[in-house]
Amino acid sequence: MHDGRTAPRRYCGRECILNSLPQHECKCIRNPDMWERVAAALASPTPGIGIYGDDYPPIAKALGLPARSTLRDVFGDSWADILDAFGLVPPKRRWRSAAEKAQAPGADYEADLARMLERQELARVAEEHAALEYERRILEREKTAGYGFTVARVRDLPGVRVNGRECVAVMLR
Repeated sequence: MHDGRTAPRRYCGRECILNSLPQHECKCIRNPDMWERVAAALASPTPGIGIYGDDYPPIAKALGLPARSTLRDVFGDSWADILDAFGLVPPKRRWRSAAEKAQAPGADYEADLARMLERQELARVAEEHAALEYERRILEREKTAGYGFTVARVRDLPGVRVNGRECVAVMLR
């Protein structure tokens, strides 16, 4: 029996009864350790490709991972949504009925894989752009701060590196 006190969970932020908080946090899908274990279980031997949905339950049971129903609650009802959350595409279907073939005659596994790789590349480029933009904002903020100097101009110094990072020249007034 619990006394009704709750606290937010560390990884997912949902409210949890204090008595069960430690048990939840070690099994939470948002826990980085659990995330890595689930990601490894979902990945097939082929890079970027996931396993079949029917293959996951025995793996989850053997490794003490969250059930498929838990993954559906968090990431969506379809197995493709779950795999997509981990950056994977579904494997080729084992079989397709005539109705499925008629419904999706252009279903193309290679196209799905290409789309997934393109999404990953776009995410990587966006992340790099955000990091560069952050550094530029810091430089802009420093224009007016510090020692009464005003930054008149900032220019890149191609090929000049200090501690492995590219340098810029700053003209002060």
